[in-house]
Amino acid sequence: MMDLGLLMLQDMEKERETLQVWKKRVEQELDRVIAFWMEHSHDQEHGW
Repeated sequence: MMDLGLLMLQDMEKERETLQVWKKRVEQELDRVIAFWMEHSHDQEHGW
């Protein structure tokens, strides 16, 4: 039988890995959105 503390540590590590994956995904999406708006938000005609 595994120690409860060891199981908890393993669960915490899995959660940490999941959070790291989500963090990377959010960073990539934000970079993509910011790049889009930096390219498309300037109004050449009215200067906004």
